[in-house]
Amino acid sequence: MAEHTIRTAFVTGAAGFIGSHIVASLVEGGVQVRALVRDGSVQQPAANALAQDNVELIVGDLLAPDGWRDRLRGSDTLFHVAALYSARPADAPNLYRVNVDGTQAVCQVAAAVGVQRVVHTSTIGVIGRPAGGALANEDTPFNLWRGASDYVRSKWLGEAAALLWYRRGLPVVVVCPTAPIGSGDYKPTAT
Repeated sequence: MAEHTIRTAFVTGAAGFIGSHIVASLVEGGVQVRALVRDGSVQQPAANALAQDNVELIVGDLLAPDGWRDRLRGSDTLFHVAALYSARPADAPNLYRVNVDGTQAVCQVAAAVGVQRVVHTSTIGVIGRPAGGALANEDTPFNLWRGASDYVRSKWLGEAAALLWYRRGLPVVVVCPTAPIGSGDYKPTAT
């Protein structure tokens, strides 16, 4: 992909652990940030990253783009970080709704409003395991479907949705974080 300068970024999941760190980094770089958060989701320390002069807080639902579509318009970069994590089997329908349908909705709107770059946050869990104990990399196909959790399967399907939009011409980059740790991990995360 060609070099890309970020001036205005839209961040989904901005109140989460990774999302709030992305917001803080963007703000430090002088980027105007539009931060999509769920109602009631902003807790400390994410609130500190979101309470900056060049951060516009947008309370909305990932799956209800009418509430945030106009705020995405004019953003040159979209960081799609919003996701649902759960290991509870009862939460499986919501995992697919948020992690797959949410990604589909975000990419569809990004394409419609002309976002120049989409950074989709996936997970290391979508990388397969090579036979014989060799090290995996981004080219290792996912081969763990039967043993994977609903979270991993939903993230794999979400990534597949983002890559389908890439094939349609939306400039998508996929990142697969491994074990996010650091300051502000108030839950703490499963890792």
